[in-house]
Amino acid sequence: MTIDPKRIEMMDEQTAAIMRTLTPGQILNMADTMWRVVRGRTLRIIKREHPDWRRKQIIPEANQRMWDEKWCEQFEHKELFAIALERIGFKQEKEYGS
Repeated sequence: MTIDPKRIEMMDEQTAAIMRTLTPGQILNMADTMWRVVRGRTLRIIKREHPDWRRKQIIPEANQRMWDEKWCEQFEHKELFAIALERIGFKQEKEYGS
């Protein structure tokens, strides 16, 4: 995959300030949470699109979609970040994004 410098997403100052307060473990936990949220949503979308599919058909399709950059663009990063902050117990999660 090549990186297009015109499409690099810059972190806003509010997000950067929050990230500076987190431990490496909290950041790793947040990344895991964000991945799990996207994975769960992807599985639900595929199940809705293909109600007759079995798990052995759904999983490979989910794997393929999650490697697709365009697929992942549909998920709102700020929303995922807020969900992850909430799951690690970050105290200011209500203020983030408001």
